[in-house]
Amino acid sequence: LLKSARMSHDGRAHSTFKIGPVTWRLASENVNVQQLSSSVKQLFRAPNGWKFCRHDHQALEVRGLADQSGDPVLIGRVRRGMDLHWVHAAGFLGWGYDDTLSTAKEGDNKKIRFAFKTLFFAGGYGGGVKTIAVVLRKELHDAGVGTDIVLHILSERGFDPGEDPYVTLATEWLKWLRKEYKVLRASFSRYGAPDDEGENPDKYPVWRDRLVRSKFGFERRVPEIRDYDNEFVSEAHRQAYNFGCQNLSVLTFLSYRDLRQRREDMGLDTDARLCLQEHDSTMWLVREDIADFWETQVRDAMEDGGVFKEFGAEFAVPLKVEGAVSEIWE
Repeated sequence: LLKSARMSHDGRAHSTFKIGPVTWRLASENVNVQQLSSSVKQLFRAPNGWKFCRHDHQALEVRGLADQSGDPVLIGRVRRGMDLHWVHAAGFLGWGYDDTLSTAKEGDNKKIRFAFKTLFFAGGYGGGVKTIAVVLRKELHDAGVGTDIVLHILSERGFDPGEDPYVTLATEWLKWLRKEYKVLRASFSRYGAPDDEGENPDKYPVWRDRLVRSKFGFERRVPEIRDYDNEFVSEAHRQAYNFGCQNLSVLTFLSYRDLRQRREDMGLDTDARLCLQEHDSTMWLVREDIADFWETQVRDAMEDGGVFKEFGAEFAVPLKVEGAVSEIWE
């Protein structure tokens, strides 16, 4: 970072951005500003008279899963603005959602919520027991969440942890998920994935060209979708579903197009500058006296689902964006 700043023409670090050919996600290099730690980000401060204006699409991946699967239960919960990961934790453990929501991000409950967030994304993309257990073990370890939380979850339900508590939890979670979201699990068959018992994938319908298409017309070839190795099929299946969700980052890209036009119409060309797009979020450097106004403009543009109509598509759930104005990069 410092080397880049010293070598630049103005004493500042500059990153290079490229648009991914498949997902249209922006990727940065020569100082990967999209992967900086929070402690490093806090070193960045807006110049005098300016503010950072940051916006994030909230739970865009969850909203993408709800839309792609068409599961009415999942769609309903997202539309009502429920904390989906706590819905799953409370539902699996037999706790009342409304009674415990206020404690969802405190103490051990915060760790429990993270565990069910990991379980949902691992199982939500069609992963089987083995895949879910591996992902759960890694993600919890990386987050500093110990096996004691897994044992606590199993104990709450009265399950014997067995030889591997991660496998036991993954097994019981999939049973619960199947009952909770029947359409979500059934929707995997459109990509030719086998079920968790490993039945032959040829019995399932699959697109003959083995292409997965997003709402915006982008395509990704996933040849392993017809493999006879369940592990390969499961991974291909995850990629197929994840592709559609990742491609939703085009929304952020297209919202910039609309904002650029607004900026020109308002004569704010030099007063509001986009300095970063990080997957589903943006960060602007904005003149201080218009920062609050621009925060509202950006949020409105990013929440506007009208962009789907340009591609002849619809989105089953509303988009939600959170914005903040600050002096440092947070």
